[in-house]
Amino acid sequence: MKKILIAMLAVVFVLSFTITGVGCKEEAAEVVEEVEEAVEEVAEEVEEEAEEVAEEVEEEAAPDKTFWEMINDGDLDFSGITINYLYQGGMGYSDEYIPACAAEFSALTGAEIVLDPTPWEAQMPKIVNDVTTGANRYDVFEGDIEFQYGLYPYMTELTELIDKYNVDMDGYFNPMYTFGEWQAEGVRYGLPFSTGVSTMVIRTDVFDEAGIEYPFDSFEDYYAALAEVQDPDNGFYGAAFAGVNAQLVKKWLSRYWAQEASVFSKTWAPQVNSPEGVAATELMVEYMDYAPPGVLGWDLPEAAAAFLNGDTAAYELWWSMLAGRIDNPDESNIVDKWTMIPAPGGGPSGNFTQHNCDLLAGSQNPDAAFCWMAYITSSERQIQAAKDEIAGTMRGFDYGRKTAWEEVMVPEYPFMSAYVESLDAGIPVTPGLPQWLEAFMAIGENSGLAMSGDATPEEAMANLQATLEGIIQSAIPPYEYRSPFVE
Repeated sequence: MKKILIAMLAVVFVLSFTITGVGCKEEAAEVVEEVEEAVEEVAEEVEEEAEEVAEEVEEEAAPDKTFWEMINDGDLDFSGITINYLYQGGMGYSDEYIPACAAEFSALTGAEIVLDPTPWEAQMPKIVNDVTTGANRYDVFEGDIEFQYGLYPYMTELTELIDKYNVDMDGYFNPMYTFGEWQAEGVRYGLPFSTGVSTMVIRTDVFDEAGIEYPFDSFEDYYAALAEVQDPDNGFYGAAFAGVNAQLVKKWLSRYWAQEASVFSKTWAPQVNSPEGVAATELMVEYMDYAPPGVLGWDLPEAAAAFLNGDTAAYELWWSMLAGRIDNPDESNIVDKWTMIPAPGGGPSGNFTQHNCDLLAGSQNPDAAFCWMAYITSSERQIQAAKDEIAGTMRGFDYGRKTAWEEVMVPEYPFMSAYVESLDAGIPVTPGLPQWLEAFMAIGENSGLAMSGDATPEEAMANLQATLEGIIQSAIPPYEYRSPFVE
């Protein structure tokens, strides 16, 4: 192509010289040679420019780097920036994972992370005071997703930043997609960080010796099995659980949802004063027949201690209270004598919890703060944490990334597949409701009244219905209630 172009230009020049009277062949030959050299140089320059353009086009057409690639390749420089992080203290991640990530993030980006671990009960008052007074001390807040429901006017919607930094949003549990974008589809106010759900752990030796098959097809089957294996006269009981209001909620919900009943209608009308609500409460009352004395006064440590001591055949509560202890002979009398099972019938095993990292609108450094959130919630970092947990070099926690469970935890501990199944089937009790805490505690309180004999199941549900109606009427959400059991 280049030679053709040169020849054509040479002919043009020779003809032009002939037409204008320059007829000397030697001069014409010299001109042609000079033209060829000039055209050759131009052609080389054009070719080089074309190659550069092609490379630029290829780079632009290539997929952008992922966030994980950006931060590890040194593309993100936040030197001189300080990020203030308020998060829940006393959790599995509080003292090891978060400080380790803070040191790593600082080394990778130059940013300083100031950590403020705060007890659960103090988190909401602290963050509400911060944002409503305009103090804006914090850049990022991590806590129960329910805390978002009244705080979203003070938070930054994350879609633009997720796209900007190409953050991987795959590999989460199903409820984090179904309920996490709770205002409208495609609207996200937090990056999921950790999760949890009430689960069931049972004594394999006890049930195997009795010839009882598990998991159980229904709560009735579960109770029948407990009745068969327990021996109260010798201090051995059916099930350990926490009887305080905040923990009874999970157990009541699992029995209610097993009937595919919804707590609210799509327009937030309470539906608990119903045959399903009464039946769930009756199952709660019957549960007392298989529980140790004083269980209604127990909280998490007491329930875990009873099961680890070998005093009960089953445990229905948070797995995190047993993790790392159940096969430690210094803390457990049931080493290698247990397994985890899904909820009877395979339905939701209790209120699904989700901790999110939220970017506060008052942050002066939103990009750096968002990247800190993206780092600690990333699939890559949580997978590494799971590996560290198995190696015994770091305490684990309830990873928000399903990939950490499927790729690391379940292959090492096959029983954890039941936990993953329970998490995937999880449902939050009040997605999107700012008055969630009042509704949450009302369920536990009325369940407890029936279990203690201070109310009949019918009275408890009538009272719960009235309480929920009052809570909803105080501020009806402008969006629909989400539940797999409401059309």
